[in-house]
Amino acid sequence: MAQLGLLLSLLFLLGACADEKPDASKALQNMANAQKAVTGQAKLGFNEPIDSKKFGLAPNRNVDGKTLAQIITSQTPGRDDAMLCSACHHSSDAQGGYGVPSAKNAANLNLKPTDVLTGRTWVGTGGWAERFVKNSTKPDNLKILIQAWIDNDYR
Repeated sequence: MAQLGLLLSLLFLLGACADEKPDASKALQNMANAQKAVTGQAKLGFNEPIDSKKFGLAPNRNVDGKTLAQIITSQTPGRDDAMLCSACHHSSDAQGGYGVPSAKNAANLNLKPTDVLTGRTWVGTGGWAERFVKNSTKPDNLKILIQAWIDNDYR
């Protein structure tokens, strides 16, 4: 799958470079479109071990081999800065309106995607998953992985 992503990226880049006036923003947009094409085909389950290469991403020890369930419940950090989700989203501080019933930097092993947290669940239209992928402050690789879970009908 990663080879397909690389091939698509190269094809789009070559097309952008063939223009009379090379346009870096066009090349970047083509790369983003290629990434979307690759990730749109890959799906991810909530409890399925992550393999970044499957989504056209570079290997990442912060997420590879872990699951979205482990990351979202703060059993393990999924961010490159090693922060747990519960560092910012916990009982005492619900940043962005999202708070998990836990202490800061603590895991909540009982958290399920269908649990209502601050008025919404992780699944479905308008859920936390959809809000996460639209949030410009969230890491791009995690947004791609969450979108792959959404594309898998939150399985």
